[in-house]
Amino acid sequence: MWFKFKAPESENGSIIVYVGGSSGTQRRTLLALWDTDGVTQLDCATFSNDDDNVSIYDGGWKADEYYYFSVDVQDSQSVGTFSLCLTDTD
Repeated sequence: MWFKFKAPESENGSIIVYVGGSSGTQRRTLLALWDTDGVTQLDCATFSNDDDNVSIYDGGWKADEYYYFSVDVQDSQSVGTFSLCLTDTD
């Protein structure tokens, strides 16, 4: 699943995918951050355990530019629901 967001003025932020409990049923989460072109991968994070929350922190965004991130799973048996949190971390 793809998402688009506008970078905060602080140029710093984090993306967290929550799973497990009331946050969601997804397992084996994969998260990737993509540059403003939507093609160049800037960072990625993956699960350590099947039901781990996954997060990316980035301190190099350009304020008011649009970036993308994608949430996926390792295999089709891991598909489920999840909750997202995007934060401005100045």
